[in-house]
Amino acid sequence: MITFSIVTEGLASLNSLQEKLRRALEIIHERLELQAGTIAALLET
Repeated sequence: MITFSIVTEGLASLNSLQEKLRRALEIIHERLELQAGTIAALLET
């Protein structure tokens, strides 16, 4: 059962990492949208 425990812990770690990466990508996406809006506003002036 040690192998099962190691696999379970590994999957939990991967899920945690996946969630952190998903959140990081959301933040990057939001910042890129803000920058695109700023650039668009500058080009309109």
